[in-house]
Amino acid sequence: MPSNNDSTPIKGNKAPITNVSRKSAETTKTIKADEKMQAAMDRFAAELANDSDEESVNTSTHQQHEHIGDEAFNANGSATELSEAEKEIVREELKKTEDEINTLRQVLAARQKHAADLKRKLGISPLTELTADINQSLQHVKETQAY
Repeated sequence: MPSNNDSTPIKGNKAPITNVSRKSAETTKTIKADEKMQAAMDRFAAELANDSDEESVNTSTHQQHEHIGDEAFNANGSATELSEAEKEIVREELKKTEDEINTLRQVLAARQKHAADLKRKLGISPLTELTADINQSLQHVKETQAY
């Protein structure tokens, strides 16, 4: 009869190396996902910086864009007639803005997922977090003069 300290695997049990390699693969995937997210955020930051540089150089153009936007609506809130060139400028600006919004949404969703993964690894469940928030709120209420 083998002892508990025997290193031979029991039939039906997986070797511990499999679990270690599985955890290592998960860690590698997480690191790669984090690196991809960081690269995406870096690209987005560079794009924003580039846009900022272009805007500072073309301040007069930017002021013209604002002017077009201000005049695009009359007092009743309905759109006035714009020239084709003005419409094209506004369309391009709208597309850039919508693209930036979508990128920010993707970055935010990825960061929220990353935060949830970190909390899970730390053993912080949503219930634990909620309990801590409630306790903190109760403590804050007890510290007020109204209590």
